[in-house]
Amino acid sequence: MRVFALVVAFAFGGSCGLQEGDKGVGEPCTRDEQCGEGLHCSGGVCHGASDGGEDAG
Repeated sequence: MRVFALVVAFAFGGSCGLQEGDKGVGEPCTRDEQCGEGLHCSGGVCHGASDGGEDAG
């Protein structure tokens, strides 16, 4: 039964936003690794280095 649960979890993982580094500016995120190269997650949204994220002020 555990094996089946793991297979199901991996099969549906991509549809739950678990893919790494594929989100663009303005897309929702929960951690930096979800955002594309050069982007970071701030306030639940992917931001670029100079787009006025939380660290800008």
